[in-house]
Amino acid sequence: LTLSHLHNGSSEAVGIGWLPLACLAVVRAIETGRWGWRLGAGLALTLCALSGWYAGVGAWLFVGAVLATGWGDAPLQQRLARLLPAVVLALAVTLPWAGFVRSVALAADGLVDIKQAADLGRIRRTLGAADPRIFFVPGSFRSPDFAALEGNPSDYVHTAYLGFGLLALAGWAALRRGALGLRGKVAPWALTIAVALVLSMGPVLVWGGRPLGIGAREIGLPLPYLLLESFPGFGSLSLLYRLSGVAALGLCVLADRAPPAFAGLVVAEALLLSPAATLPAITAAPSAAPFAVLADDPGGAVLDLPPTASREYLYEQVLHGHPRIGSLNAGVNLTGLKLGKVARDIRSGEAAPEELAAIARGFQVRWVVQHRNQLMEEEWVKAAAAFQEHGEVVQEDDRVRIIRLYEGEGAPTR
Repeated sequence: LTLSHLHNGSSEAVGIGWLPLACLAVVRAIETGRWGWRLGAGLALTLCALSGWYAGVGAWLFVGAVLATGWGDAPLQQRLARLLPAVVLALAVTLPWAGFVRSVALAADGLVDIKQAADLGRIRRTLGAADPRIFFVPGSFRSPDFAALEGNPSDYVHTAYLGFGLLALAGWAALRRGALGLRGKVAPWALTIAVALVLSMGPVLVWGGRPLGIGAREIGLPLPYLLLESFPGFGSLSLLYRLSGVAALGLCVLADRAPPAFAGLVVAEALLLSPAATLPAITAAPSAAPFAVLADDPGGAVLDLPPTASREYLYEQVLHGHPRIGSLNAGVNLTGLKLGKVARDIRSGEAAPEELAAIARGFQVRWVVQHRNQLMEEEWVKAAAAFQEHGEVVQEDDRVRIIRLYEGEGAPTR
């Protein structure tokens, strides 16, 4: 399951590990003025952005906050002069790379299929934004609740719980900033935390995975990100709740000045109240037995039904070893959509049944794995019926049905 977890992109959270280094390098560049730290800050900002765009946004939020509110006793002119090399170096590398990544993501034949403006805007207004309740509501609270929204078992969890212990300790440190040596250093962190939380909530206020409506027309309550999403870069982000990790880092930096004994409060809350405490340590793996027929019969790609993005499908791919007709963000790509349409046309009498095997062979899609315990949209129910009727069911149990669309080996689809 570790392979499935990493393959599914969830490892992006690792990228935020560069954020503390970037913030530290920025601070040391201002405090010391040494060229090593000034260039190191540029390198750290670059690594932060390249490892994860959300962490990169967080790093630049901190840079902006330091310039806007100050750091210690350093005047604005000194801050600008000492950070200028870092800013120039980071932008010189990051901007061209960001443009290249965006062009690849928008390519018609690319594996990333949610980077169109309309799709990104929809995600920012629904599942990608942070419901403000998840910052403070402990326990097993989920918003959005993917299992309820999708009607199928789901292992997706968006959590951004900050914790009252962490908030209390950070507030205590802010109030005692003079005695703790934080004079002139709380304001940039406070601004970074506040802006990160507001931006993480998206362009409109989201409640339970849906825009919180105003009036009869249910127009979403606008938030500041609405002004940013038309700018380059900001319009390419979708899972804005990840920006809440920037706020958590800022709170941790401030709370670290509290007496070490109080750290037990944060640990206890994380173990007893945090939503993370309700997550299973290990996810049950599906049985490998049904996929032996696939593993023993190489050649051809697999279309998984229902066509959703699922870690379970990725784990199954580890078992059977066939390429999947999917993309990085969805359970089906353009080839799968075309094959599904052919199947529905056969079902409705608009195409001859013998076309299924011929077209499937042309697409090199030899297998269909139907997961019987999950709900499907009506169009895919019709396609699955055609696959079963005109293909060969080679394996079936109470969980999956494996259908072969044509005989003979097919070259793996890339």
